[in-house]
Amino acid sequence: MVGDERPPRSRPPDLTPGLRPAHDAGAELTAGLRPGHDAGAELAAGLRAGYDAAAERWADGPGPMYTPLAWALVAAAPVPLAGATVLDLGAGDGAAGQAALAAGAGRVVAADLSAAMLGRGASAARPGLPMAHPVAADATALPFRDRSFDLVLAAFCFNHLASLTAGLAEARRVGAALAASMFAPGWTHPAKDAVDQALRSFGHQPPAWHAALNPGSRTSDPAQLAAAAAAAGFTQVQVHSADVPTGLSTPAELASWRLGMAHVAPFMRSLDAPGQAAVRRAAERAVTGARPVIVSMTVLTAR
Repeated sequence: MVGDERPPRSRPPDLTPGLRPAHDAGAELTAGLRPGHDAGAELAAGLRAGYDAAAERWADGPGPMYTPLAWALVAAAPVPLAGATVLDLGAGDGAAGQAALAAGAGRVVAADLSAAMLGRGASAARPGLPMAHPVAADATALPFRDRSFDLVLAAFCFNHLASLTAGLAEARRVGAALAASMFAPGWTHPAKDAVDQALRSFGHQPPAWHAALNPGSRTSDPAQLAAAAAAAGFTQVQVHSADVPTGLSTPAELASWRLGMAHVAPFMRSLDAPGQAAVRRAAERAVTGARPVIVSMTVLTAR
């Protein structure tokens, strides 16, 4: 269910008494966005458009990389998952929520800005598992009562926010515990630069929202992350790193990962079929011989 088939915004019983008014996401992130505009709102609009464009090909693009990372995050959850009510924050295609359900969670709500990604998650639900309830929502202004969830999962969500502080505070408001992931400071892979260079040769320029999010390490420094979580009211805060093999190794897999990302997908969709094929051939040539993707991931857990 993608495109115009938007997932329902119905209210899960005893979770959403009504949408709360959006509040200021803060101004921690302004570089690269137009002056005179609210950084949080402009960033959110860019993210929504990018991920809406990426949704259709996510399952055979970035999805195979992010799925094992989501399962590794769920394995680190600081509370028992059996019967738990879980919020999959910044859910995307719902990989973390599906991992939580497989681990015994009683109920999962998937919240994301992108209705198309939420729809992709609904269509990709694992056989034999219940579906997560999709809610289109901003991570810094969630439409849920205080302490609605036993656990908030935030798989690579906080690095997309204009305000890490606002995101952590909202997660603390709605959840009793938190497990969050982001790329470890300095982690990269040769395929990223190789495909970026290939894309530039075809005229691709990263959108402003993506430029504003770099460097991604702003939310993954362990000391700063722990301090921010404590300031949001979490206790028993722990931050550790984990190396997670993703299984991506072939040129086709590496190129699909990068070409399907939200900051690239709108550009790819703007090309005709021969143009897309030409970019893909160039990307696959650029990553030939690159090593398999093993992600160094920072994991924050707190209660």
